[in-house]
Amino acid sequence: MTRLLTVCAAALALTAATAWAQPGRGPGGPGGPMGGGMFGGQNMGLMLLANAQVQKELELVDDQKAKLKELGDKLQADMREAFQGFRDLSQEERQKKMEELRKKGEERVASLQKEVDKILLPHQQKRLKQIRFQVLGDRALSDAEVIKELGITDEQKSKMEAIAKESGDAMRKLFEGVRDLSQEERQAKMEELRGKMDQARKDTQEKVQAILTDAQKAKLKDMKGAEFKLDMRQMFPGRGGRPGGEKPAPKT
Repeated sequence: MTRLLTVCAAALALTAATAWAQPGRGPGGPGGPMGGGMFGGQNMGLMLLANAQVQKELELVDDQKAKLKELGDKLQADMREAFQGFRDLSQEERQKKMEELRKKGEERVASLQKEVDKILLPHQQKRLKQIRFQVLGDRALSDAEVIKELGITDEQKSKMEAIAKESGDAMRKLFEGVRDLSQEERQAKMEELRGKMDQARKDTQEKVQAILTDAQKAKLKDMKGAEFKLDMRQMFPGRGGRPGGEKPAPKT
């Protein structure tokens, strides 16, 4: 449902609008051993509710969809009010305003999640959480619940943070000078870098998995539940289909 996707994107806008403009924020930035950003925590769960495949898997009924739409309509109204006059602000005033909105957005998303939990049945909440962990992949290791359930130690967190920093530095190096290229040259460069990026992400995932014990790997697999093939291109067009950059699962 495009309407619901717009609603969820609006919810994330308040919490993520400043993330992409600040060094070290967004995927791979602060928020946990592998970074949280706009794709971590409950944010991803809210976005997943907008996906038709997920709605079908959760067996949402019309009454639930209507209630979610009602929440979305109110959120959109709040968003319009929050950003009134934003374009007329100076750069400094805009940055200050965005920080205020980010803090309010975090509270708003938490409040919205409570409302969503009232709409979903317990087994739907559980399945949504499992799907969220699957979609996040290794980034699920930033989730507070996962960290607690797996008993991830401070030493493991430090190692994961070091891997995330190393990966981020390598990615930035790959993209050096890309902004200075023409549109045509940039597209060609991106195609050239695609294979290198895929390999870099694969290497990072292997390094992270090597830090976990066999028991932790087994527990994480259990927390993800039965495999759910989701076409993430509907949610993240142009980002390789996944927040972590993995290729989307083939349609079945």
